[in-house]
Parts: sequence; structure tokens; C-alpha cells
Amino acid sequence: MSDPLLTVAIPRRIVPYTRQPDAAKWSDRSRRYRASLQALAVEAVAEWRKQRRTVLSPFDRPVRVGVAVWLPPVASKRSAHCGDLPGNAGDWDNFYKAALDGLVYACVLRDDSAWHVRGPHHVAPPAEWLEGGAPFVPSGVYLSTDATPREATVITVWGLA
Repeated sequence: MSDPLLTVAIPRRIVPYTRQPDAAKWSDRSRRYRASLQALAVEAVAEWRKQRRTVLSPFDRPVRVGVAVWLPPVASKRSAHCGDLPGNAGDWDNFYKAALDGLVYACVLRDDSAWHVRGPHHVAPPAEWLEGGAPFVPSGVYLSTDATPREATVITVWGLA
């Protein structure tokens, strides 16, 4: 597997995608989602400049994007989900869509069409987050461990030949 074109490690979870019809554009939930997109865009541009050291221009070729989200386990002993992912954590596909929207908002990706983004891929998180020494993890939602921050998101963009 080749080296990733860009890896963005964020020490917080991103807000999952929120559908925003006209009537709901200014709801608290939609505002929170847009604020998360803006923060993700700023972090993505900063990582781009740190890793690529070039002027920001969207990738013109097809890419694969991997998204992994780490969430803290439910601590309440009274919950049926105790020690597991919270039931209201959000669907992984909504986290994936929010990550793509953030990369488009940052102009890292030209668009998130099916031609340009070819589906979920592996993620390359910081080495200290990994257990067992594997350099990649599959896209998905994971429970936080001692090695990972309490909440974190890693987005990795891979180029296709």
C-alpha cells in the first residue's frame, strides 16, 4: 500500500452529518454541524500545509478516503450499553459523510461524487494510538483505549493509480 496523500488526526469527534432542509438550517443541531465542518476544514488545511508543504489545490484524480472515529465507552452501570459504544453515538456513514463534507469545505477534495471518492478505505492513525503495531486500521467507529485520546477522529486520503 502506498503512502497516504494526507492524514488528519483530530483529538475530538466530529459531529455526524445532519440533514438540513430549509426549515432546519438554523436549528441548534445544524449550527453545531456547520461549526464542526469549519473546524475540520481549518485542521485539514493546517495538516495539508504541514505534510505537503505546497499551495492548497484540490486533488484532481480519484481518491479513497478512510475515516475512523474513537468514542469513549458508556460508563453508567445502569445502561444496557455499559462498556460499549453509546447508543446515540451516530451512524458510521454519517461520520464518513461529515468528514467528506469537511474536506470539500477545506478545498482538499473538489467534490464528494462517486467518481472522485471511491469508497471507504483504511486509516493511518498516529503510531502511538495503535495496538499491536499494525500501521493501518479499517474505517469505522471504535472504542477508546488507553493508547487513544478519549474522543478522536482520523481521516486519511489515499491516491489511486
